[in-house]
Amino acid sequence: MYSCTNPKQPFYVANNVTITADGQKILSRLYQPLIGHLGMSIYITLANEFNSLPLSIDYKVLYQLQEQLDCGLKDIFDSIHKLEAVGLVKTYLGDNPRLGSIIIFKLSEITNAQEFFSTFLLSSLLQEKVGIVAFDNLVKDFTPSIFQGLNDAQDVSSGFFDVFKLTGDHAIEPTKEVMDAKKVIAADSNSKVDIKMGKMIQKIDWQFLEDLLLKYHIPANEVDSHRTEIAQLMTFYQLGEQDFTKLATMCLHAGDKKLDMKLIQRMAHNQLGQQKLVHTVEQQLSETKSEDSLIPDFDNDEKKLLEDVNSNQPLDYLYKIKEKKGGYVTANEKRVVYRLENEYRLPSELINVLIKTCLDYTSVLTLNLADRIANNWLQNKIHTAQEAIAYTKKWQKNRQVRRFNNNSTRKQAKTDWKNYDVDNGKNTDVSLSNEELNNIFNNFGRKE
Repeated sequence: MYSCTNPKQPFYVANNVTITADGQKILSRLYQPLIGHLGMSIYITLANEFNSLPLSIDYKVLYQLQEQLDCGLKDIFDSIHKLEAVGLVKTYLGDNPRLGSIIIFKLSEITNAQEFFSTFLLSSLLQEKVGIVAFDNLVKDFTPSIFQGLNDAQDVSSGFFDVFKLTGDHAIEPTKEVMDAKKVIAADSNSKVDIKMGKMIQKIDWQFLEDLLLKYHIPANEVDSHRTEIAQLMTFYQLGEQDFTKLATMCLHAGDKKLDMKLIQRMAHNQLGQQKLVHTVEQQLSETKSEDSLIPDFDNDEKKLLEDVNSNQPLDYLYKIKEKKGGYVTANEKRVVYRLENEYRLPSELINVLIKTCLDYTSVLTLNLADRIANNWLQNKIHTAQEAIAYTKKWQKNRQVRRFNNNSTRKQAKTDWKNYDVDNGKNTDVSLSNEELNNIFNNFGRKE
């Protein structure tokens, strides 16, 4: 991903894009949840910057874009990367004889709603961003309204040759100019969604795939109607034709002759996405630690805690702590433990310390908080209960020094609204701030 930190870097918009009223609605309601309000502002701003014959003085620099949008370069390029990912912008580096290196932005037309929802990466991400209820409402809002009486009405429209006369030769074989016009326009067409996935679209033997699915009574035209979605799915998860067929047949019921792409996508996410998650966690757990690894020096209470977390299964340990606190174990808490143990495949003793840490900070174990602390531990090469307890102890010790040094210059932290969780009023970013970790780890191991 390309970024630039030079505010004097020249840039240029390579093509002219007109944002219609319908395009504005789609950009605001469908794309904005994905690219953010800044991404939307950047797209509209760049759409107004096209100059067909620019002179050297016509090139703008990034500093002018900063002033216009009132934000930093990092925020601008973070949003441009989102625009690139959803297919609205392409970024190029070019050379100018007088200005040197220049950034060239090529904009794509805002796709219509039908193409947006048929691009599963976009529609799936939108559903994840806005939630199922809001997503269903958007689908209803963008579903075309058609007069019901049209279904039974007779088509009495005139045909082309009923009205116009065209030379027979030209009707069969267009002139060279007509053919050239098609090539020129098609070469610069921006109407189709083009999502760069970070890798080449996988080459697919469609005939082989159709033959495989035909054995399960899925006709070739059904495969053809979902080619875009199938190609995206196979590329994203690196599936071969036989892999996709196996996945698709798991979603079929007796008598089905259609592919349920939504169900296939969910199945791929649940199975293949889960495999990626487990592989990532296992890879992190297997990484060797640096030479300055934590060397624990435990007191009696910490030794007892270590013995306790090593001798209990996670669910039993959860019940034990909740019973000690006078509370009860909720169904959601059981699901959190199940995920940590069976889906994330974390070691039991590390899960127990995680449970202890969370419940010393709050009254109910939540996946959100457990995820954030577990991410922090794995990023710091904390793989065992012994290391987790020692890490927390070291954090508490260093906290006193940080608190003293920052006391006189402490500033109020800004809320990251992008990751703000309205339901519980907490930041949902998995990367914990120092202040949040201070609050959590300061409560770790407190006396009951």
